[in-house]
Amino acid sequence: MGAWKDIFAMWVGVPVVLVGLSMGCGDSGGSSVPERPPGYNGATTQAVISPSSAAAISKTLFVQTQSQQSLSSVEGLYLGQDQGLPPSALPFLEQGISATKGVAAPSLPLTKAPVTSSNTIDGACGGTLTLATTIDAAAGEYDIKVTYDAFCFEGITLNGLYTLSVNADGDGLFAGAIDVRYTRHVVTEPEGTQRYEGALKVTWSGDHMLQTWNYSVTNLTTGLGAQYASFDIKTELTATEVTWTQTGRFYHPVYGYVDVATEVPFAADASLELPHTGCLKMTGVAATGGPAFGWFEVSSEGFQVTVDANGDGTVDGNSGVLTWNFLGLP
Repeated sequence: MGAWKDIFAMWVGVPVVLVGLSMGCGDSGGSSVPERPPGYNGATTQAVISPSSAAAISKTLFVQTQSQQSLSSVEGLYLGQDQGLPPSALPFLEQGISATKGVAAPSLPLTKAPVTSSNTIDGACGGTLTLATTIDAAAGEYDIKVTYDAFCFEGITLNGLYTLSVNADGDGLFAGAIDVRYTRHVVTEPEGTQRYEGALKVTWSGDHMLQTWNYSVTNLTTGLGAQYASFDIKTELTATEVTWTQTGRFYHPVYGYVDVATEVPFAADASLELPHTGCLKMTGVAATGGPAFGWFEVSSEGFQVTVDANGDGTVDGNSGVLTWNFLGLP
């Protein structure tokens, strides 16, 4: 197992959000994927599956999907506080936060006409955020453009453009859709600086949420990035547990792309971020041609990676159970 520990330790610095066969946790195929979003500069061929590539790909994929979902709430958490926003802007922000937490949101206020406004907000530790909104609460339609200029909040600095188009049903249990587009959206944290390019769509109803990612994330320190193409994350929320699945195409900057399918849904206690069960299957190519597979499986003890590098149904590598510290989670 020492070699696998070395593999994961070696990839801690990679930028940052796993059977029908006896070695894995189920069996499912991949899917065709449309053209990739702009901004990605890494490998574009299908990944050759090996113990080292499966470890690196699953690490980057899992860490990014975990951290991305946390980052996506930064603006809402900040703007939802008392920052001098006009009353017309607050219902959307409150409902957006409530929806992501899976609780009933307040009913949409009714107005006779859409309200358009523009506000500039000072960051808690420097910079500004300009929020331009057009809100038609009666129709449940919102257009929001957020421009960041070195906007700083709790050690995170943002630059660039972040636009949202929202269509919501004001039925008391907030439901609707959000279309987000990143344009040179740069997030600087103590761990490093990431640039986002592309689009994100979120649809939800009550405690059910679907995110579709079509964007790239580039670490501006290393110049390496990762990319999601038609990458779906389906989430179910209850008072005690969060479950989710992941399906789509993921591009690793060094190894190339794999098609991802969830064999066993991930599940985590509502008060915890890390899952206690779940398994992803990654489909790539064998060094000699033909399909090859890797699995990222989670348990209450940690995680493990299993590889069928030849696609012949036999185990070619298994990490054994490793603890979460080998992933270098933020």
